[in-house]
Amino acid sequence: MKKRFRTSAWLMTFFFPLALVMSGCEDDDEPSNEVRFQNIALTGANERPAVTTSNTGTFNGIYNKDTNIMTFTVSWTGFDATNMHFHKADPTTSGPPVIPVAGTGSPAKYTSPVSGTTRALTEAEEVDLLNGLWYYNIHSTKFSGGEIR
Repeated sequence: MKKRFRTSAWLMTFFFPLALVMSGCEDDDEPSNEVRFQNIALTGANERPAVTTSNTGTFNGIYNKDTNIMTFTVSWTGFDATNMHFHKADPTTSGPPVIPVAGTGSPAKYTSPVSGTTRALTEAEEVDLLNGLWYYNIHSTKFSGGEIR
């Protein structure tokens, strides 16, 4: 009887805390197929060449590596946006638009916030995005080349 109690006590001493710890673990990690872009500041200083503006914005997105699609929300204050795009370039230069973001109406109008999804990215576009070679640009009448990025 004593041996049985010792074995049970040993099992309870070892396995109960282990079970308790394991049951308390949550998987807080992002799914392996998602890349999150959270609270990315959009400013005139990020434009190339930089522009002087006090207007700002924020970009949030989730890129799904299985579908190759980005779901995003962008918000801004202080100006009327006339156009917006995802562009390809390293952070020190300007690059061509890759994916336009549609406004509403004709001519296009944009009201903050704008949410949407991209088309499926090609393999090469995905590589560029994941290597930091993409940026989001919001254009205005005053800064037709881009006011904040």
